[in-house]
Amino acid sequence: MSDHSDLKNDLEYNDGLGDLLREKERLEFSWVKTIVSLIVILGAVYIAVNFLFKFSKSIIEDSVTVKYSEPAPAPVAEPTPTPAPVVEAPKKEVTPAPAAEKPEPKPSPKKKKKVATATHPYKVIVGSFVSKTNANALRDKLKKSGFEAFVWSAKQGSEKLYRVQSGAYETRQLAKNQKKSLSKKGYDSYILKK
Repeated sequence: MSDHSDLKNDLEYNDGLGDLLREKERLEFSWVKTIVSLIVILGAVYIAVNFLFKFSKSIIEDSVTVKYSEPAPAPVAEPTPTPAPVVEAPKKEVTPAPAAEKPEPKPSPKKKKKVATATHPYKVIVGSFVSKTNANALRDKLKKSGFEAFVWSAKQGSEKLYRVQSGAYETRQLAKNQKKSLSKKGYDSYILKK
């Protein structure tokens, strides 16, 4: 019995060594721990980048408000006729002519109706082109996909651009809905506030 109690006492003094061995085992390199740590870190980075990308994209879309104002054409003043010099002719007896009807006034040239952009300021633009042919091709492609589309021109600096528009809306949210519909069909677009 005394041997057994001596052995137990010897082990009690070696308890510190057991703790050191367990600590060493815990701190040793492990592929499983390393792989799990890398997956967690990469997942967190992916989620953070994805969030930042979507957040910045929504901020950019909301802040893109390009305003174009085309100057109104200057009114053209009609030239006033210069009166001809008056020459007195010898007086003759003139029989009065029957009363002539007044000539009907010429109809003024029809003015283009200005589209009320104030009621639908948010335009969904699918493309801007220097070539009208390319703009028309995109317009036709959009129409085949079931979207309303038309081409209009705008001056940007010294260049004339042909814009392909697919809708004008009263609110930004309605324009965003159209943008999402276009995106589902594979068309990139942006919202222009005019």
